[in-house]
Amino acid sequence: MKGQAKALNQQKNNANITNIVAADQIGKFPDANIGDALKRISGITMQNDQGEARNIIIRGMAPQLNSVMLNGERVPSA
Repeated sequence: MKGQAKALNQQKNNANITNIVAADQIGKFPDANIGDALKRISGITMQNDQGEARNIIIRGMAPQLNSVMLNGERVPSA
């Protein structure tokens, strides 16, 4: 719970619109993969391809306009 409390505090104090979820909190989700876990975050939907989560849609924006950061580093995408 300590990690999630830190994540919520960081999210509250961030100047940008962000959703920060601690890894220990994601580990508690009953989902089989990260794509399914991301659907639990408000403002995020997924496009599915053959039953698997494929493209992240954040707050209605086209998937190619979104970027994701992990531990402060931008995650490359196809």
